[in-house]
Amino acid sequence: MNINDNICRPDEIISDTIWELYKLVQCSDIRYIWFYFDKREKLCHIDKVFLGADEVDYAHDSLGDIPCCKNEFVKIELSDIENSKKKEYSHKISVNAFFKCEKTAEELLKEHRLRFASQADIQNSRFEEGETRYDRAKIRIPVNDYPVPVLKEFVIKDKQTVSERFYRYLQRYHIACKMNSDNESPIVSFVIMSDIVPGGFLQGQVNFYESTADVRVSYNSIGADICTNSEYIDELYKLLNYINAHTFDEHRITTETIKGYFTAYTPRIFMDDRDDRNITVSAKVFYKFWSSNYYCMTDDFISEYLPKLLEYLSPFLFGVLRGEMTADDAIWQIKSLALCELDKMQ
Repeated sequence: MNINDNICRPDEIISDTIWELYKLVQCSDIRYIWFYFDKREKLCHIDKVFLGADEVDYAHDSLGDIPCCKNEFVKIELSDIENSKKKEYSHKISVNAFFKCEKTAEELLKEHRLRFASQADIQNSRFEEGETRYDRAKIRIPVNDYPVPVLKEFVIKDKQTVSERFYRYLQRYHIACKMNSDNESPIVSFVIMSDIVPGGFLQGQVNFYESTADVRVSYNSIGADICTNSEYIDELYKLLNYINAHTFDEHRITTETIKGYFTAYTPRIFMDDRDDRNITVSAKVFYKFWSSNYYCMTDDFISEYLPKLLEYLSPFLFGVLRGEMTADDAIWQIKSLALCELDKMQ
């Protein structure tokens, strides 16, 4: 266990034991701890650690007010990661700083029924910790990487379950959305506001079928009108072909057990001719990617990565449609920006 001894101790913290306890929990490279609660031990993740002190209490006698107690404490915020339903706990360990504490930091943890988990504990509990990263090597689209949370493996078996889970995810992150159905197939629609794209927003729709979800994210009616009235559709197709050939690649994934490239999602961008000439990016997503620890970020792929992709491509797509640049000009600019992004990361 590595402990950082270089962090600065606040002046108001008198107790050596509380300070050592804070360093032990806050700076440890082990972020999982056993917490005894409700008559059993729970394997929890250490979310936050706080160091603090209460006001001084005074005793009153003939000599006046005499300071008698100053509680200093370490407060540990924990989350239960035994299943996909997150439960949060808070535990406070305090001592009177005016009296020397005879217990060590480790003894205080044990007294409060807390103990650090070992790697064997985590493995035996079937936890997998890792992260996925979307590969942006081709055009370096400026989209955040999303770490995979530590969750016990869960299984999604039907379209209703996965659609409701995705709908709740959008609500949790305050994304405008609605849910309905068509021929007993759930449909989740959502809107992403954006100052970058024509019309000021992007629209998405996910149709949930028996084993896969059909994901579509597109520009709005303003963008569709630009497509309808453009004289440069052939140039647009040339640019779309380039994007499909050089942007959508395998995604990098790195975990404790798997490293390399995997084809998790296969998005494509095209001009939709069904109802209007709207530029759309779509993907087929198998439900197993919602239920596997290695692809826990499917929700983010749909609601973050795909909209960010359309934002990034918007100046080039609509620049071509308006005749402000040719497809070759747009491709050259995309390549140039890709090299700049690559240089920044090196």
